Order: sequence, then structure tokens, then C-alpha cells
Amino acid sequence: MPIKDLSGNVIGVAQVLLDLARIIFEEQSTIEHMVYRILTHTQSLIQCQRLQVLLVHRASKGSFSRVFDLEASDLNTEELDSQIRYEKAVIAMAKQSVTLEVLSYHASASLQDARRVKNMLIPSAQSLMLHDFKFDDIHFTDDDTLKACLRMFLDLDFIERFHIDYEVLCRWLLSVKKNYRNVTYHNWRHAFNVAQMMFSIITATQWWKIFGEIECLGLMIACLCHDLDHRGTNNSFQIKKRGAFFNLVRSDSYNWLWEDHRELLRAMTMTVCDLAAITKPWEVERRVAELVSSEFFEQGDIEREELNITPIDMMNREKEDQLPLMQVGFIDSICLPVYEVFALLSDKLSPLEERVRQNKDHWLELAASRAKSRQQEGKKMTDIDVPGV
Repeated sequence: MPIKDLSGNVIGVAQVLLDLARIIFEEQSTIEHMVYRILTHTQSLIQCQRLQVLLVHRASKGSFSRVFDLEASDLNTEELDSQIRYEKAVIAMAKQSVTLEVLSYHASASLQDARRVKNMLIPSAQSLMLHDFKFDDIHFTDDDTLKACLRMFLDLDFIERFHIDYEVLCRWLLSVKKNYRNVTYHNWRHAFNVAQMMFSIITATQWWKIFGEIECLGLMIACLCHDLDHRGTNNSFQIKKRGAFFNLVRSDSYNWLWEDHRELLRAMTMTVCDLAAITKPWEVERRVAELVSSEFFEQGDIEREELNITPIDMMNREKEDQLPLMQVGFIDSICLPVYEVFALLSDKLSPLEERVRQNKDHWLELAASRAKSRQQEGKKMTDIDVPGV
């Protein structure tokens, strides 16, 4: 027969039982809260003054591990309001779950695109110049970058060793690429170039023997993902444990069999690859430096217009003519020490250090040229201002 619940609504026994089943299968809170929900619904069903739920002890079937007790008088308005609020929380969680599914759909590449990439012919690493430290992707299409990534994974034998589904790999690469923002520099192309440098270093030095297959896979994935969702604004530049690494190398006291030493090498190799544009031929290095400075200036513009603060020099568009000297300072303080140490680790990496020094000389020449131009411009202005006799 029909009975009434605590709110006075007429409900059926079947509906109460369905509610109890739903609680058991959907409850995502603590065991205490779940039992409390069961007790309140049961009380509405049988309209009793007191209920108890006893949990049988697993080790001894003759005793109980927990006892839950509820009296009808306990069901005051405040508790009912709390129960209603909990229902709202469950609904909110469900909405959040749906939102995450929607976001996941938009963030993931389609199966159709993955199958298209899967069917592409993958050129050799040699034809793509993936082993070359001077590698430049200026003429690469987006599809070319994907082909190159697949070639690197193939040549490092990741697909065979880890039994990676080729179509899943294609879709993952497309999804990573899709989640990079269309910013001036810290975009998919930058991530791809970092991965290419990692590939060329691992293969040139044969450090895959030091790291092992799992760590090499982790390094390549880290390179491709390290700036995901970068918004074109910077974080403070930090190199963890850099001093410790320098001391190990310069004192020749490292042992790559030790995990903490290998961890330092992994971290610093990531830094070397991330900064690798500074090691490229001058034309490439200057082009990349201008992209980076453009992105920095865009951040400076935002800081000036929206935050009403004066940006630091490297992000201040009004200081653009000081870019060459700022690059020299960046090379001296950040880049050169790292590449000097890596040249000590492997003579295969000495070309990186050499080109950093060459690029520093180019920036110094450019700084001197701009200074001379400013002097000449200033002299012209002085000549114009001097009144005729």
C-alpha cells in the first residue's frame, strides 16, 4: 500500500526500494554517509521510531565491527536540509563529469585524422635530417612534423619494445599538437624542435645505453609535452640542481648507474634541448630569437595595458634595440655554462658549444652596429639643432 515519506509526499514501496538501490550504487561519499542515507530512506518506508544497521566483523561472523543507530527524532529539519544539499552536490559532480567528457572530446584528435596519419608514408631520418644538430623545420608542413615524430619513435624502437598501437600513437601525437596554443613561439613547433634535439643527442652520444629504453621514451614524451597549453607568458627561469650537476661533471665524479646522478643528467638534457635554438646556425638563431622576443613583448604589452606596470627590459617593447646585448647576457649566464659542461661529457656535443660562442659573437657585432647607428643618428640630430652662423 502507499506510504508517506518525511516530506509528506505519497510514494510507493517500490520507489523507496529503487531509491535504496540507487544510493548503494551511486553513493560516492563515506561509508557513514551512505549508511545514514539508507537509514533515512528505510525509516520513511516502515515509519519506525528507531533503526540500526550492524556491520558483521569479517574475521568473526559472531560479532559486529560497526553499529549505526538512528531515531526518528534525529531527523530534524537541519539534517534534511543537509541531505538536500548533498543531493545538489551529487548533481554538480555529474555535471562536472559531463563537462570533462566534453573537454576531452574537444582536446582529443579524431579517429579519422589518426587513421589519415597512420596511412602516411614515413621518410627516413636521414632524408628528414633528424640526426643533424643544425636541423631547421622552416620548410616543414605540420604533417611533416608528425611524420618526423613517428620516424623518431620508430628509429628508437619504442613502438616494437613497448607494443605501442601505431594508430593510438598517431592519435596521441595529433592530440598533443592540438593542445598547443597558437602563440608566437611556445607552440607545437617549439616542442617538436626540442624533441628533435633530444633525438639527435641520444643517437649521437648513444646515451640510450645510459638512460635505458623507458627513460628515453619518457624524455621524448617530455619534450613533446613540456610546454603544453603555454599561453605565451613566462614563468621564472629555473634550472633545478644545476650547480650539483656542474660539480659532478667538472670533478669527473659522476656515475650514471646511480639514479640521482642519472636524474640530474635527464633534467639537464631537457634544458639543453629546450634552449637548443641558441645552438643553431646564425640565420636560424636570429629568426628564433626574434620570435621569442615578440612573444615576450606581447606579454609586456599586456602587463603595461592591463596591469599598469612597466615590464622588465626583455619584455619591454621600448627596449627592443637592446635585444642583442640582452641575448649576450642570456648566453653568458644561462646557455654557455650548460653547453660547456655537456661538451665535457661528450665530444659529440662540442659543436653545440661552438655555435653558441659563434652566435654570441654575432650578437656582439649586431650590438656594436646598432650602437654605431645610434651615435650617427644622434650626431645628425645635433647637426640639425645647431643654428647656422
